[in-house]
Amino acid sequence: MYRSMRRLTTDEGNVLVVAVLITSVALSLALVGIQVAMNSTRASGVDRQRILAVNAAEAGVDSGYTAIQTAGMNPPCGLPSSSVKSGPDTATYTTTITYYDATGAPLACPLNGAVPKQALIKATASTNLLAGGLTKGSRTMEALVNLAPLNGILLNKAIFADGSLSFDNKTTITGNNGADADVYTNSSYSCANNENFAGSIYAQGSITLSNGCTIAGNMWAKIGINTSSAWNGSVAGYAKAGTGTITLNQGPGTVTGNLYAAGTITYGGCSAGKCFPNNSPGNPPVEPFPIIRGDTATLNQWAAGSGSVPAYNVITDNTCGTIANKINTVYSQASTPTLVSTTCQVTLGSDIVLKNDLAIFTKGGISTGMISVSSSAIGTKHNLHFIVPYDTVASRPCTTPTIDTDKKFQFTDDVDLFIYSPCTIIYRNQSQHIGQIYGGSDVQIHNQFTMQFRPVPVLGVDPTSLPTVSYVPSIVFKRETR
Repeated sequence: MYRSMRRLTTDEGNVLVVAVLITSVALSLALVGIQVAMNSTRASGVDRQRILAVNAAEAGVDSGYTAIQTAGMNPPCGLPSSSVKSGPDTATYTTTITYYDATGAPLACPLNGAVPKQALIKATASTNLLAGGLTKGSRTMEALVNLAPLNGILLNKAIFADGSLSFDNKTTITGNNGADADVYTNSSYSCANNENFAGSIYAQGSITLSNGCTIAGNMWAKIGINTSSAWNGSVAGYAKAGTGTITLNQGPGTVTGNLYAAGTITYGGCSAGKCFPNNSPGNPPVEPFPIIRGDTATLNQWAAGSGSVPAYNVITDNTCGTIANKINTVYSQASTPTLVSTTCQVTLGSDIVLKNDLAIFTKGGISTGMISVSSSAIGTKHNLHFIVPYDTVASRPCTTPTIDTDKKFQFTDDVDLFIYSPCTIIYRNQSQHIGQIYGGSDVQIHNQFTMQFRPVPVLGVDPTSLPTVSYVPSIVFKRETR
């Protein structure tokens, strides 16, 4: 019996050892399973974050694309950081944009008037750290887009001069709606004695002020702004010089807004936070001279009209000896809007009474005596167009054929006049204008000129000659770079 009990005791010990071994193996397998599960979960989390980072980077690219579409003439250099959240993870992305010219060379940003042809939008996204992880999920997307200019703004200046713009004395320009009578020149601008402008002045050359020159808007010159003599006027807005200096040290003239210049600023009214020398604001937006031809295609547009402009009855009349008289007695009295196309010089020496809208397209130029223009029915609005077509001359600048008004060229309030010529436009003493003036060469405004800016509808403007208002991006490629 002793032997039997001893055998039983030995077997029980073996069972205990086996049980311990089995438990150890099971525990090891459980630990392995837990480790596998944890690795799988972490791998799943990394994969989830990778997908989120890709999506966030793509969102950054898309945001840059949209920003270019909506930014007008000042597309952004980049965008503020933003984030995308999915479940427990958050991805933050940053977007940068590089612009290139037609040769593929990168452009400095802000563009400051430079014309981009392509843009590379690049967005990098990073996620939050996984628990126990050492690195974040990070991905970069980029897209190359072509940029097509969108020409949208029609003729919206009170006076436009592709050449020099000069005013002698006692000029007053009032706005159509507040201080909106803007004046633009692709050359230089001189504002002399007793001149008041209810708008802003933009010059691709310089702006020179003297005596009582008052501007109710802003002034922005590419080269510089200075005074040629004592200046006692005022500028209600800002003053900007894209590449030069601002020197307003003669006289008590004032600038209400801030002053910015690529070079030095000399102005007695400078104070902290008002003057910013050596800080170029960029050049004023460039506007090309709009093209209105006298060809058949253009005249057909006038004959067809548009949603806001009535159709014109287009008449060709090259009887130079009688053309002026017919304008006074026949064409101005027509029952429908009328366009007269002629190669003759038109000399208007009698008052014009408009029964309807009238447009004169002449390749010979227009001159007027001391005449007035009025509506046949007081208070009934009519539009008058004096146009020397763009294709009259082979090149610009040009002095002839001109549009030249004698002194006391007058209007009643119910007639708006649009004057257009690729060559010189001259307004003599004591003249008046209601409407707009667009000159492709020099525009000369002489003594005691008054003008009220009113936008006048114009048909047949070549859309490629209108200023660029924004860029339309189109994707060349979009890809993940890492």
